[in-house]
Amino acid sequence: MENKNKDRGFNYWAMSYRGKLRRTLWMFPFGVLAIALIAWTSGSVLITVILAVFLTIIWALQVAYTYFMAQREKHDGDNQ
Repeated sequence: MENKNKDRGFNYWAMSYRGKLRRTLWMFPFGVLAIALIAWTSGSVLITVILAVFLTIIWALQVAYTYFMAQREKHDGDNQ
């Protein structure tokens, strides 16, 4: 019997959307550190700003997607 509500684990793809959302939110500090590292090593402010905006947009889209999918997963689980 497979556990459909797997919130934790090493394999991201085997997790529920609730677990994926939690992991995505935990990645925020690492994203900030990545942007700080880019700013520290890059000589160009323009490159830093472009990469920071790009990473922020990608992260925000991933949070939104996993949030809506977690809500759908929760709603579908209530109907069964």
